[in-house]
Amino acid sequence: MTINAEEAIRILESSFKPLECKAEIWDRGQKIRFRVLSLENEGIVKVDKLTRIQFSKPNNQSSLTPLIWTPLICH
Repeated sequence: MTINAEEAIRILESSFKPLECKAEIWDRGQKIRFRVLSLENEGIVKVDKLTRIQFSKPNNQSSLTPLIWTPLICH
């Protein structure tokens, strides 16, 4: 099973509720970048590049957990 970029964005944006996550596809659909904003609208996580390899296969996504959640915990 693979996940396309649009589905990955939907998953990302819903994963951070109630915080706001703004994600976009770039590099002809090969990469995603996103920011997570606090309830006060301050940037607390910024990921500049998730490659298709990182977001397209569910077994690869588990390696993203420290990348994404560590800044949130430390904030």
